[in-house]
Amino acid sequence: GGSWLTADGLSSYQWTAPETVNVTANPAGLAAGTYTGSLTVAAAAATNSPLTIPVLMTILAPLQIITTTPPTGTWGQPYSYQLQASGGSSYSWSLQSGSSLPLGLSLSSSGLISGTLPAASSTNTYSFTVVVTDSTNRTAFANLSMKILAAFVITNSSPSSFQFIVGTTYVPPSNGNNSMTFQASGGTPPYSWSATGLP
Repeated sequence: GGSWLTADGLSSYQWTAPETVNVTANPAGLAAGTYTGSLTVAAAAATNSPLTIPVLMTILAPLQIITTTPPTGTWGQPYSYQLQASGGSSYSWSLQSGSSLPLGLSLSSSGLISGTLPAASSTNTYSFTVVVTDSTNRTAFANLSMKILAAFVITNSSPSSFQFIVGTTYVPPSNGNNSMTFQASGGTPPYSWSATGLP
């Protein structure tokens, strides 16, 4: 019935009742899939000899969570990300007891992390543990972390605006302040600046 199926470690074994025989199906070195084999029992005095017993062995792929790092979120913005697993089917997701997501987010049984993050001004990293269960009731765990950035804000210092008149030469103000400086906060430095629609 295949090298994976043995009786007392042998492919063929002669035994005398009521001796106990250990039959072993060994998946070592085999890929995930379904394997068929058989055991044949023969006894000279038995009217139904030889008796063939079919054996079916199914090897499942390892269940694992393949998501390693959920994408970064931003305070005050909506968030949505689907967790991923492999090796099973009909996954059901949950948070391990004692774990929690950033405020405003939740995890559905289908593995979707979603919600709207409330407004906040600091960047933080949150760690949590997710659990996935497949149709055969196997479970896998993963420790994940999610970074939430402070909201990206642009401010400008005085003067708050310039006045230009088409066809008239621009004259800098008497105090010499003829520039406008912009500042950014939140997001992920370093910042790259550009402008459109300038005169």
